[in-house]
Amino acid sequence: MSETFRCKFVYAKIVTKCNWQSQFNFQTPSADSQRMQKSLSERIAKAMGPLPKQKEARAFATMAIIGAVLACVLSLYYGSRGEVFMGRHLGGDFLQYYSAGHILNQGTPAQLYDTAYLEKLEHEIMPTFPKDQVGIYGYAPWMAHLFRPFAALPYIWGYAAWLLFSAALYCSGLWILLRGRLPADYARTAWLLACSTPMFAFETWIGGQTSIIAFFAAACFVRAFESQQLFAAGLALGLFVYKPSLLAIPLFLMLVLRAWRMLAGVSVVVVITTLASLATGGVQGIRLWLTTMDAYKNLAISGSSLLKRNKYVDLNSFFALLMGESALVRYLSYAVIAAALFLLARCASHARLQSAESQRLLWAGVLVWTQIINIYVPVYDTVLLIPALALAAPLLLARGRKNDQVAMGLWLLALWLLPWLTQATAEFLGIQLITILLAGCGWWLLETGQKWSVATPESPIFGDSVSAEMLTN
Repeated sequence: MSETFRCKFVYAKIVTKCNWQSQFNFQTPSADSQRMQKSLSERIAKAMGPLPKQKEARAFATMAIIGAVLACVLSLYYGSRGEVFMGRHLGGDFLQYYSAGHILNQGTPAQLYDTAYLEKLEHEIMPTFPKDQVGIYGYAPWMAHLFRPFAALPYIWGYAAWLLFSAALYCSGLWILLRGRLPADYARTAWLLACSTPMFAFETWIGGQTSIIAFFAAACFVRAFESQQLFAAGLALGLFVYKPSLLAIPLFLMLVLRAWRMLAGVSVVVVITTLASLATGGVQGIRLWLTTMDAYKNLAISGSSLLKRNKYVDLNSFFALLMGESALVRYLSYAVIAAALFLLARCASHARLQSAESQRLLWAGVLVWTQIINIYVPVYDTVLLIPALALAAPLLLARGRKNDQVAMGLWLLALWLLPWLTQATAEFLGIQLITILLAGCGWWLLETGQKWSVATPESPIFGDSVSAEMLTN
C-alpha cells in the first residue's frame, strides 16, 4: 500500500466518465472450439518441450531461497553499519510501519498521519534515510497496533523480528493451503517453489511489506470455501479491509453471487476494525486516514512521477507505463477495467446458477483479477496468486480435461518464471509482463469455469486432493 516519496503530497482531482459497452457469449464451447483449444495447448507444450521435473524444480527453488537468505543477511549487515544495500535502506517500507508502532507506544495516535512529524521521526530512527523523502503511513489507525511490539525494539532488531514474523505467517498460510492436497514428494516441491518466488522472497519478505497478511487471509478463505463454511470464508476475506483496494472486487462478486453469508462475515470484520480505529485515533484519526487514502488515489491517477510504475501490476499502471501518462491513457484504462468488471459480472451470474466447480474456478479467477482490476497494486501483492492457484489446481489436475491439465502446468511454470523478469522488462521496455500474464490466467480460469456446468455427486469438489498417479499421468 505504501510508497516512499517526497515530503509533500500531490493532490490532483480528476473526474472521469467513461462508457464501455460490450457483449460476450458464455455458451458452452462447441466440439470444434474444444478441439482447437486442445490443439493449441498441446502445440505450446510440444514447442516448449517437457516441463521441468521434480529434481530440476527443487534445484532452481533451492538456489533462489539461498540467494534470498544471503541478500537478507547482507542487508542486515550493511544496515547495521548505516549503509544501503542494492540501493535500498534497511527494511524498505518497514521503516514507516515501525514509526507508526513507535507513535502508538508513545501514546500520540494523532501523529500517525502528521507528515512533518513522520519525516522527523524516520530520520531520527534511520539517519541514512534520504533527506528529501518520507514514508507515509497509509493504513487505518487500528493496523498500527500490529507494529507496536516491533517498535519496542531497536530498529534493526525490530526489523529482524518482523522478518521472522512474516516468514512464520507465510509458512502458516502455505501449510493451510497445501495440507493434505499433494503427495509428500510433490508437497515438498510446492513448498520450495512458493517460498522461492521473488514476489515473496525479495519484494515482500526483505522489503518489509504487509502483503503476507493478505496472503494468510486468502489461504484461510480457500480452506473455508472448500469446507463450505461461507461465513468463515467471509471473515477471512474481511481481513483484506486493511487494504481496501484488495477487497473491492471480492465484494463486487459477493453482491453478484448474492453470497449473503460471505458478506455477513466481511461485515463483522469491517465493524470490528472500524471500532478499533475509533478506539485508537477517534473520529479525527479516521478522517485523517481517509484523507491519506485520497492522496494515494490521486497519486495513482494523476500521472505523478513520484510513483515507480514498473513496481505496479494494475491496469492503470500498465497503460501508463506502456503509453505514457495522459488523460486519454487513463480513460483507456478505466474503459478496460469497466469491460473486465462487466465480463466478471456475466461470469458470476452464469456460475451462480451452475455447479460448485464453476464457483470454485470463478473465485480463483477473481483472486487473480483483483490484482489488475485496480488503480494501485504493487508487485508484492501478487503473492495472492498462490492461494488462487491452490484453489483451482486440485480440481483441474484431478478431474480436468487433458488439455486443461496441460494448460494448468504451463500457467504454473509461467507464473513462477516470469516474475524474475517482469520488473526488468517494465523498466527498460516499458511493458509490465506480469500484468499480461495475470490477465490471461484470470481469463482462462473464468472461461474454464464455464465448462463445469454439472457437479457429479460421486466426485465432490470440496477438499479435492491430487494423487501421485494423477500428477504423473
